[in-house]
Amino acid sequence: MKKFLNNRYNWLILVSLVIIAFFVIFLPEIAEARPGGGHGYHGGGGGGGGYHHGGGGGSGSGGDGLASLIVYCLFNYPIPTLIVLAILFIIYKIAEKSSKNSTISSAPTQRNIMSSTTQRDTMLARLKSSDPNFSTPVFLDYASLLFTKMHLYISGDRLKEIQPFFSTNLEKWSNYDISEVVIGKASIVSISNDVHHETHQKINKITVEFNANYTAKAKANGAVFRCFTVENWQFVRNAGVVSPVPDGMGVLKCPCCGASAEFTDAGTCAHCGNMISQTDNAWIVNAVTVVSTERVKTSDVITYSAEMGTGNATIYDSHLQERAGEFAATHNNMGYREFEQNIAIPYFLDIYKLYSSLQWDQARHLLSDRLWQSMNYWITFCKEYGCRNALDNVTIQKVNTVKYETDKYYDSVTVRIFAYCYDYYVDNNGNVIAGNNHRERVFSEYWTFVSRKGVSIESKATSRCPNCGAPADNMGQAGVCGYCGSKITDGNFSWVLFSITQDEEYDG
Repeated sequence: MKKFLNNRYNWLILVSLVIIAFFVIFLPEIAEARPGGGHGYHGGGGGGGGYHHGGGGGSGSGGDGLASLIVYCLFNYPIPTLIVLAILFIIYKIAEKSSKNSTISSAPTQRNIMSSTTQRDTMLARLKSSDPNFSTPVFLDYASLLFTKMHLYISGDRLKEIQPFFSTNLEKWSNYDISEVVIGKASIVSISNDVHHETHQKINKITVEFNANYTAKAKANGAVFRCFTVENWQFVRNAGVVSPVPDGMGVLKCPCCGASAEFTDAGTCAHCGNMISQTDNAWIVNAVTVVSTERVKTSDVITYSAEMGTGNATIYDSHLQERAGEFAATHNNMGYREFEQNIAIPYFLDIYKLYSSLQWDQARHLLSDRLWQSMNYWITFCKEYGCRNALDNVTIQKVNTVKYETDKYYDSVTVRIFAYCYDYYVDNNGNVIAGNNHRERVFSEYWTFVSRKGVSIESKATSRCPNCGAPADNMGQAGVCGYCGSKITDGNFSWVLFSITQDEEYDG
């Protein structure tokens, strides 16, 4: 009963039952009139409209009808109605008090999220103490590469290229061809230690949550749909291993010799001959759990939903204040405010402008390989669909730095950006096909920036190569400057946007 009452959405049900009982006891003549439907079924408004308009309309109509009944009862039977309402109010306050003391919650609170984040960060610190070369950005990039390649290769003959990075054989998904894999979120949700059940070797475990989508085409009838999936991937590695020195991001390599990932049918590296799954220094995928999946028609991909988490409390890292001094000390006494003004705000405005104008190639040097490619899918989709996502009058309201993380090789800063703009889709003829070009859309997002250790946060022209200063008009798909030949999307010369997380999904 307590669990039921702690869920305040059950109160409409409870009130309805009490009111029905009230009618049965005090108003027999009205109760007898309801079984045939009455005005609630036949009338133009009331229950009939709510029923035909589905769940959303039903809730609204039900609430309005209940309110009308309460008003009616107060007017005609004030004393019994007041007694019933008083009893309901007392029960509600008891339930409210119980819910505050209960650990049961319908959604994670800011305190719960920060608590779990602190626990995860504690385990991460322990991992770094035994493996000083471990880098969160490098690991997440590696995990995202495996995620993308597994989905792309699982129905083809290239599966052997990644099979050694998985502890069990991957079965082909023979009914579908998968393409256009887009990762919206990749984050570490837990870190733990364990003992391997067969070798009795101590191992480290890292679970990564992916929120992604991809296009699937049925081989049988050619039907195409977009699949939205949430998956938890568990990575394991022998404890006590020191990671190799990171050599950039965006390329899957043999963990033994560092060469590009090319493997024989037997699973051995074509360069050094080692079996990856038997090495001690490789993170191997031990388990894949599909948390949820949803299929939609490709024609339904362009949809608009209400913003979900803009009003949520900002999630700050519990160590942010003590790390602020460390950040300033390693960046010429320039703190978070300078980072927000010189990096976060210019990048945000330029990226939104270039995305909206379909000039996405000019943003190549501002984003990591994975993020740019993910967003490039939607640019390509819009061009093929004959539309664009117009983002007019982009205005930043405020920026809050929420997390700073550092390791031996990389720095990362996460900020929450509050902004508003006219956000809508328009076709090639200028017709609005989704969204609203007359009402501003208020939103917030968490942006994580990454750079190689020691990179300055002084303001630089976002329209130029951060290494040679040439115009950023010749970067190419690989993120290599056509003028100086430098790879500039792995944070070696400037900060790059590593991930964008929606506010309702951010967990620290």
